[in-house]
Formats: sequence, structure tokens, C-alpha cells
Amino acid sequence: MRRADIRKKALAWLLSASMVLGLFPATALAANPAPVQSQNNPSEETATVDVKYGDVNRETATITYHKKGIGADPVNLIFLVDTSTTGRNSHKELETMLNDVGSAYIYDYGANSTVRVITYQNTVKDSGTLSGKSGLSGYIGNHGISGEGTANEPAALKQTIKAVQEMQNSNPTVVFWVLGSQFGERDESLIEDQLKTLDQTLGAEDALITWQLSDTPNEMLTRYATHHGDAHDPNADIIAAHAESDPTIFRAEMASDLEEVVHDHYHNIKFSLHLAEGQTVVSKITGAHYESTSSYISMTAVPTADGQGIDVQLEHVCRQTDIDFVIDVELNPDKYIQETVIQAGTITAPEDHSNGGLHTGIFDEGTVYGLTMHMPAAVIDRRKSTVTFNAAGAGTAPETIEQLVGTSVTIPDGTGLSNAGSSFGGWNVVSGSNAGTHYNAGEITTMPEGDVVLEPAWGHIEAELEVGSVSEAPPPGNNLALQAKASYGENSLLDFTGVTVEGGGTVGLSDINSFYVIDYPVQYDIIQDASDPDRIKLTNVSNAVYACHVGATESDRVAAYLVRSTEAGKYDMYVAGPGGVTAPEDSSGFFWGGDSTWSYDDTWATSVKSIDLSGLNTGGVKNMSQMWKCQEMCSLETPKI
Repeated sequence: MRRADIRKKALAWLLSASMVLGLFPATALAANPAPVQSQNNPSEETATVDVKYGDVNRETATITYHKKGIGADPVNLIFLVDTSTTGRNSHKELETMLNDVGSAYIYDYGANSTVRVITYQNTVKDSGTLSGKSGLSGYIGNHGISGEGTANEPAALKQTIKAVQEMQNSNPTVVFWVLGSQFGERDESLIEDQLKTLDQTLGAEDALITWQLSDTPNEMLTRYATHHGDAHDPNADIIAAHAESDPTIFRAEMASDLEEVVHDHYHNIKFSLHLAEGQTVVSKITGAHYESTSSYISMTAVPTADGQGIDVQLEHVCRQTDIDFVIDVELNPDKYIQETVIQAGTITAPEDHSNGGLHTGIFDEGTVYGLTMHMPAAVIDRRKSTVTFNAAGAGTAPETIEQLVGTSVTIPDGTGLSNAGSSFGGWNVVSGSNAGTHYNAGEITTMPEGDVVLEPAWGHIEAELEVGSVSEAPPPGNNLALQAKASYGENSLLDFTGVTVEGGGTVGLSDINSFYVIDYPVQYDIIQDASDPDRIKLTNVSNAVYACHVGATESDRVAAYLVRSTEAGKYDMYVAGPGGVTAPEDSSGFFWGGDSTWSYDDTWATSVKSIDLSGLNTGGVKNMSQMWKCQEMCSLETPKI
């Protein structure tokens, strides 16, 4: 039976492991065997941090530390598999393991292994180098009818020796031999001859690991399987000839061995993370968890009893996995400041082995010390700014606006203002950090950092007309194009997925947070872009990061545009026109995301959380069938019909 104390757990949380390497008091459980050198083990790593707020009032926040996985050292993997009568059940368990977790171990999480499969019955089949998960899963069961014929171990081992010799790189090679409780070849001396040659062919950094579905390993295999140590016991002598008669345990421990071969790990660490001393903007930590594309994680992360910190315990942490460590905090509603709530720090695994380290090697038998992780500071911003309007003697100014920095604010119009001989032309910033900036009435922008004062901008118009007839230009239209839909066949003008926005970034499928139809007379310039012929540049919406014309004709001054949402990485979409926007007669499939057959695909509208159609005129609409397909929507403002 395999030693229980070296069973490997599943993937665990990488960032937490890195954080514990010296920044906070910890109890280190790892021993101190000699380090194992590794190509892909940089001595320094740097995490990133992101803060998102629960809503515009910023009464809660989520702090996310992100640790990118580090690529593993490449390994040559040769699976030697008995698919004959004697290996029927062991082969089945290997195939199940590879399909369940093994392929992910080999090909995901930064691992970079070369894989080859040799299966045998009376005859031997060699896959050559396989490409990706599909190549492995497609070949592992491809040897005629599994469970038939007699196992020809000498021929299979001979082909394995050839495969080892053909590995034209300096990476370690691991032969992973999976077989049943007995050999098919009756003359075991023939098997031993080939095992001796294989042993001589494998180098000092290579290994032979055997797994038998039986109570005990074959005595010959115990003599030729690789001997190795244990990171926790430098005097241990463990033989990689394993046997297990319970199929479930057999499968699980094969997976553990494979994961151990292809990944490196932080191991056995406890730590506590506390809020910065003296900070006041976070009232308490309300929760903590980890997020990862990996489903093989073993750890705990819970708030301390006083709500001022996090206690984390990890047993086994894969270094190859991207991990997010997420802290939920409650913010003090009476504090309107920007403050560092978790200090930046340098985390170390010291050379004196006092706080764990990185387990490396084919069997995780060695530990690398002297690691450093740089953690950035986490900053919460609850500053408020004021926008004050000074009428400058021209009437009654709008009320002062006081909001949190970064939230959306709508610039008021000139109601209550008058200046003989002049017309109101918006507002100019006369004091503050962005003095000289001009805002148009109704413009939606973000609350600036620092207080600002705005005064009305006045324009004086003089005109001389020759005697004769004067015709007044018709007002701009506000009809929405028939093609302006989320994604309905070819009618997808409102689908901004994949566009590049000003300031950098690409709009993803789930990045639209809210959708508004508003009454606002947008002004714009045409952009000559053959790849995006409808794109325009808004001249009276300063915070728009992307815009396009969605009017039914050129005279219909209707635009759809994006502004950055208060939720980091998200956008709010606006459709604006003078006097609102008039919907077309056929408004079917407006948010559907399909085609005329009503087939359905996810679109950006699927993830929209709120929709405000108060500026949409639907008086002339005759068809609104299949208009909605929004899975995340939690609020809806309907139009006036």
C-alpha cells in the first residue's frame, strides 16, 4: 500500500501561499531538505490588486488580489498502459482519471508537458507525441477492444525504451506504467531483461512510476521503480511502485502522483492578514473567499473574530494556477476620504526555512527557499467633490452637486439664467484642477477629483440677412435605425462586443452593466473608418469612450455610446437623440440575440442589470415580439407609449 503521509491533495490556492511566506506570523510545517533547482521558479513575483464598490454610494467594497500562475518546468510523460485481459480494469480507471482531472493537470495551469502513450496487448501501439487534451483522450482508449488478448510486457517495455531514447530534449522523462495485478508474460526473466535496460536508459533526473490495481506491488517492480525522498523527511526512502485494490482510491492516488509530477507547490502554511493600523474607512471585513478556474483547491479563509483580519490555512497550493483572493469589506458611511486599508508589503520565504517554501521535483521531494512576493497596497476611495455653479449675476444658479469621486453626474441646463443679447452655451470650469474645461447642458460626465466652480458660457450672435425669402432648416430627426438591435441576425448596430474603447481596453460579452435611452441632443463628428463605418466622435459628451451613429437616416441625430461604469471594467450604454428616440415600427428582437427562427445565443444584453427606456418613444411600434432576453436584469424603467 502507498504511504498515506505522502498522498497529494488537489490544487490549492497559490496567492494565499505566496502571501504567507513571511509577511505575517505563521507556523511552518515544512521540513528543510536540500533545495531542488527549477527553470521556472523565479525568486520574485508581483501580485496585482483591484477594488470594486458595491454601488454608487460606496458603502461596501471587494478587494481582489490576483496572482498569476508561474509556468511549470516541462516534463516528458510516457504512459505505458496494459489494455489486455489482465489490465482491463486498471486501464479503465486510468482512462477515467485522465478524462476527469488528469488532462487538466497536464495541459492546464501553465504546465508544459510532452505526452506519449504506449498501449499493449499481444501487440504494441505507440501514439508518438500527442497534441493537447483531445489527442490524449482520443488515444488512451484506442487499442482495438479493451480487455482482450494477452499482455506482452517485453515488447511494450522495448518500445518504451525506444521512446525514452527519442526524447530530444533535456527535460526529465517520467514513465507512468499502469497495469493489473499480474503480468501476461509467464517468463518474467524476459520482463526483467527489459526493465534492466529501461533502468539504464533513464537518467538521474528521470523516473519510473508503476501503478497496479492489486493489494501489493509486484516484487520485481519494487526493485526497478524509482526511489525518492520526501520534502518533510529528508531521510525517507520511498519506492514509486504503488498498488491499491480499491478502484476509487487507485484512481485518486494515480491522479495525485500525476499532479505531483507536473506541478510545483507551496505547502502547509497558516497566516493572518490584518487591516492597516489606524485606517478608518473600512469598518470591518465581512467575508473572504478564493476564485480560480481550477476546481482542485484545498484551503480555508475566514474573517477573524474582531472583523479586522483574515485567518487563512492552506495544506497544498499549486503554483501554476491563476488565483484571485477576494476580501469583502464594509465601509464607514461617515468617512469621505481616500485611504490605504491594506499596506503594501514584501513577503518572503526566508533561507532559514522558518516559513515554508516551494516543493519541487518529480515527487515534490525538494524545497526551494528564499522566495519573495511583492504585494501592492489596497486603497479605498470615498472622497467627495462638489460642483458649485456661479450665476455671475445672470440669475439663479443650479444647486451645488456633491457626490463621490468617479460617479456619474449630469450637467444642468441654463434654467433660471438670462443674459440680455446672449444665448446660454453651457458651463465653463473657472476654478479647480480642471479649470478651462467646458461642459454642455445635459452632458453626463464623471465627478472630478477636487472641488470645481462652473460659470455659464454666453454667446452673442449677430446676423445680417439680405432681403428675400429665408427658409428655416428642418430640425434633426430622432428615428432609430431598424438595424439598431442587440444581435438579431444582421441587425446588430447595438452590439459593441469586441470594439476598442478610448483609453485602452476591449468590450467583452458581459461588460455592459446598464442600458439607457435618453433625451439628449448629441453633437458629433464623423470618423472615417472603413472597418467601422458608423463610428462617430461625440463633441458634447466628454466621458464617452466609444460611439456610433444609429439613426435611421443621416438626418436622424441618434447615437449609441459607452461610458465607463462605476463598476470597474464595466460600461453603461446610452442611446440618445433630440427629444428622445423614436423606435422603428418593427422592434422585434430588440434585446433577443438570435435570428428570425428565434434561435438564441448569448449577447451583451444577457448580462445587463438595469434598463431605462424612459426616453424611448414606442407610439409607432407595430411589432415588439421576442423583444427581451436578459438573464441578469434587476430593474427596468419603461417608455412612455
